Amino acid sequence: MAIVSNFPEKRGLNADDINDIAGGEISNGFVQSQFNYSTDEQVIGKWVDGKPLYQKTINFGALPNNTTKVVSLGISNVDRFAEIIGVSMSSEVAHHIPHVYGAETNENALALNKVNGVWTATIYTHTDRTNFTAYITVRYTKTTD
Repeated sequence: MAIVSNFPEKRGLNADDINDIAGGEISNGFVQSQFNYSTDEQVIGKWVDGKPLYQKTINFGALPNNTTKVVSLGISNVDRFAEIIGVSMSSEVAHHIPHVYGAETNENALALNKVNGVWTATIYTHTDRTNFTAYITVRYTKTTD
């Protein structure tokens, strides 16, 4: 039995829409770049107040052994963070950051801090995570827009 929609308006994406996005026919730069993770700052869309929304991925490198590691985000003029995404991986497992598994001894925590005018990411580990590498992706608006 076929289901026929009584709604004439378009709902969702169809194959032509996907082809347009993949083929680069959308030229405003927003739709295309939101799926491109880069260590370079890029505009990926607009925030709820209409300001450009930026994204940047930071290669955090190897995580520490039961201590903290601080890495500069390399961004300036941040007005508001919209999202912080973190992932750590070994050759056998991947974890979201922050990661909580049962007890405090299995936690990995992530914090962004502005110290002396520079935004940094700090990851706290409570066990040896030196066999894990991490990437942090931040989405934010700027005071200059």
